[in-house]
Amino acid sequence: MPLLKEEYHKAIYVLGLLGLAVTVTMSAYIMSLAQFLLMLNWFAEGNIKQKFKSFFQNKAALASLGIYLLHILGLLYTSNFTFAFADLRIKLPFLGLPVILATSPLLNRKTIQYILLTHVAASFASSIVSMSVFYTQHLTDMRAASVFISHIRFSLNICLDIFILLYFVFSKNSFNRWIKAVFGLLTVWFVYFMLFMESFTGIIIFLIASAILLIVLIMRKTKTVYRIAFISFLMIGALSLFIYFRGLLAEFHNIKPIDVATLADTTAHGNRYVHDIHNKITDNGNYTWIYLCEEELADAWNKRSLIKYDSVDREHQRMKYTLVRYLTSKGLRKDRDGVNALSDQEINYIESGVANVNYIKKGSFENRIKNTIWEFENYKLTHDPRGRSMIQRFELWRNSLLLIQKHLLFGVGTGDPFDVFTAELVNNHSLLKDARLRSHNQYFTITITFGILGLAVFLFCLIYPGIKLRKYSYFLFLSFFLIAMLSMLTEDTIESQAGATFFAFFFCFFLFVDKNEISE
Repeated sequence: MPLLKEEYHKAIYVLGLLGLAVTVTMSAYIMSLAQFLLMLNWFAEGNIKQKFKSFFQNKAALASLGIYLLHILGLLYTSNFTFAFADLRIKLPFLGLPVILATSPLLNRKTIQYILLTHVAASFASSIVSMSVFYTQHLTDMRAASVFISHIRFSLNICLDIFILLYFVFSKNSFNRWIKAVFGLLTVWFVYFMLFMESFTGIIIFLIASAILLIVLIMRKTKTVYRIAFISFLMIGALSLFIYFRGLLAEFHNIKPIDVATLADTTAHGNRYVHDIHNKITDNGNYTWIYLCEEELADAWNKRSLIKYDSVDREHQRMKYTLVRYLTSKGLRKDRDGVNALSDQEINYIESGVANVNYIKKGSFENRIKNTIWEFENYKLTHDPRGRSMIQRFELWRNSLLLIQKHLLFGVGTGDPFDVFTAELVNNHSLLKDARLRSHNQYFTITITFGILGLAVFLFCLIYPGIKLRKYSYFLFLSFFLIAMLSMLTEDTIESQAGATFFAFFFCFFLFVDKNEISE
C-alpha cells in the first residue's frame, strides 16, 4: 500500500530525477541525496513484490544490473576488502537506478524534456561559474576552473548536452522557432566552452561521436546522392585535418640551427654558460638546454618570486624546468638578464605552471595540440612520462597489458586492482611508480579486476540492453552510449562517484523511458 497518493509519489520520483540531472554536474553530495530520495520513494510506493516481479521479467534491466553483480562476485577472491567496499559504494548507482527506473511509471514527453533541459541548464550554470572562477582567480589553466567535478567528467556532460540540444532543434516537438534559436546559441556556447577549457578528451569524443552519428543518419537515407555527398564531405574533412596537423608538426620541427663555434662562453655578468648540445629538446624552435647559467638564473628568480627556484610550481612541476622552458620559448637566455626581461605578469604565469609563452593565450585548442606534440617529442628523447597527461596514459596502458597477462581469466578481484597496479609499476621500474595512478582505460581496469571473462560480461551488460529494447535507433540513447563508450578508452569513467552516477543515470534513463516518447 502506498504511503502517499499516487500523484505525490510520481512528483517525488520526477523531483529525484531532476535532482540527479542537476547534481551530476554540480554536487557529489546532493547527487547521493537525490538517489536516496528516489530509493525511499520507491519503497514508500509499496507493491514491492510486483515491482521485483516486473524487474526480473525485464531482461534488459537484469543485464544492466549485471555490472554491479560482477563487482559483488569479485569479492570472492579479493584480499583488500577496504578498497572493495569503497568501490561498491561508488558503484551503487548501478544497483539502485536500474531497479528504480525500470519499475517506475513511464514518463511523458514533456517531463522527459524538462529533465533533459534541467541538465542542460545545470551544465550552463556550471560553465558560467567555471568561467567566473577562471577570471577572478587569474588561473592559467581553464581545466582547474571546473570546481564541481573533474574537467573531463564535466566535458562528457557538455558533450551530451550538445546532442540533446541538437535533437530538440531538429526533431519535431513542441518548441517554437525562438526557443530552438536559443538552443542553437547554447550549442554554440558549449562548443566554445569546451574549446576554451581545452578539454582534449571531450573535444575528441565529441568529434568522433558526431562523425559516427552522421554516418548512421546518412546511411538511413535511401537516396544515393546523400551518401555520395556525405562520403565526399568526410574525405574533404579528413584531408583538411591531415593538412592542418601536418602543418603543426612542420612548425614544431622548424628548429633554429645553432653554430657551436659561435656560442658565447659567458654571460653579460661574466659567469659561465652551460651548453648541452646533445640534448635535442626544443621550445618554439629554440634549443632548451643551451645558454644556461643556473647560478644567475636561481639568484634572479628567487629575488622576483616567492616560489623558490629549487621548489615546484603551482602545477607541482619543478620550478626550474618551467622557468627554463618559458625563457626558451621566448628566445631568451637562461641567465639574470633573461629573468629580468620578464614582466611581473609573466612571473605569475610561470609560477602557475605555464612553460611556454604560447600557452598564455586563453582558450587556444591549437596550443593544447602543440603541447601534446611537445609531450610526444620530449618522451621520445627522455623516456620520461611524468607530468605529461597523454604520455602517462601510454605508460599506464603498457603496464596494464602486462598485468592483464598475469591474471588473464578472472583478474585480481574487486578490491585489489589499485594495489597490484601500483606493484606492477614498481616491479617494472616505471617512473610513475609513486604517482598513485590507475589504468586510465576503463576496459583495462575491468579486465585487471575481473579478467577477460569479466570484460566479456561487462560489455554484454552495456551492449545487450540497447539491443533488447531497440534503443540504438534512437538519437539520444545512441549519442549518450557513444560518449560513454569512447570515454572509457582514455579514462576510468565509472571509477569515481561523478562518473559512475553520470553513466548509470543516463544509461537507465534513456533505456527505460517509453521509446515512443523519444523516437524521431
